[in-house]
Amino acid sequence: MKLFYTEGVYRSKWLSKFISKGMIKGYKSKFEKFLYKSFFDLKKNYVFSAVFLFFEVLEKLKPAVGLKLYTQGNSKKKRIKACPTLLTFNSKYNKAIYWLIKSIYLRTDLSFHSKIYNEIKFISFNRNYNTIKMKKDHYKHAIAFKSVKRFNW
Repeated sequence: MKLFYTEGVYRSKWLSKFISKGMIKGYKSKFEKFLYKSFFDLKKNYVFSAVFLFFEVLEKLKPAVGLKLYTQGNSKKKRIKACPTLLTFNSKYNKAIYWLIKSIYLRTDLSFHSKIYNEIKFISFNRNYNTIKMKKDHYKHAIAFKSVKRFNW
């Protein structure tokens, strides 16, 4: 059994993974404070719960297909190829969390909690931003490697 850091307020496994992967210079507590502040702003400005919006964002971002790398050939002439595969439940959410954190760090807002707030707000209310572009690019790569022999749906 694998034990991991449990997030204190909402007791969610995926929220705690989001906090763990989005640490600021090794401090989970800093990222956690900014996340809770952005959740407070979301709850104040909208009717919906902030955690509901967060999980809605993860549902919109999670991909169905991933790329698996494999090598082909002998030791002198190795070629690395990619093959699209169906993702498991955990890897879908991990990929969505990775894209969300990457796009949060790419934003140019002034404060960090406003970066989190705006990213969750834009994705949940159907505005195209970096994370949606990352998901579309991911699917373009999966379609490009669709002709691989190992490809099974």
